[in-house]
Amino acid sequence: CRFDIRSKEAKRYTFPKNPGIGNNDIRSVVHYNNKLYLGTRNSVIVFDIKTEMAKPLIEDFVSESSQIWNMMIDSKERLWFSTSFAIFCYDLKSAKLKRYTYNQEQLGYIGENYQNTFFEDKNKNIWLGSAGSGLFLYLPLSDSFQSFNTTNSEVIGNYIVNISQSKMGYLLIATNKGFS
Repeated sequence: CRFDIRSKEAKRYTFPKNPGIGNNDIRSVVHYNNKLYLGTRNSVIVFDIKTEMAKPLIEDFVSESSQIWNMMIDSKERLWFSTSFAIFCYDLKSAKLKRYTYNQEQLGYIGENYQNTFFEDKNKNIWLGSAGSGLFLYLPLSDSFQSFNTTNSEVIGNYIVNISQSKMGYLLIATNKGFS
């Protein structure tokens, strides 16, 4: 829905229910370059604010988990989004998609729980907060992740709700057990 403050009118948009375009069950919205990136139940829709037209970000992409949990566009113009089983990084300039999955036998893997939140800090580091596996730092040189959790760091809980940064540069990590 869009609400026009001046006219006090609301307009509702609906999308056709098909695997290519997604559906009307939207969990996450990111605004970028006069477009809204909508995380739906099974895909990412790009909604052009000026033309009011919608299209799938990636043709024939359907989430294996039937839910896009969260999204973020970083300073390098990459859309990060999560499903129950994977993290995706879509380069908006090159239209290339990278998929990261849980693999306990591989160093630098993401956790087995879905990612609740994404955050880019002042130094352009990408952080992921999971629903039970702790905090992850993206390591671009190795294209992998470093894990921080209750057993290897001072993070107070492994269920990360939100990540922010103080003016002094400290990460502020909200968990289901308190703040770190």
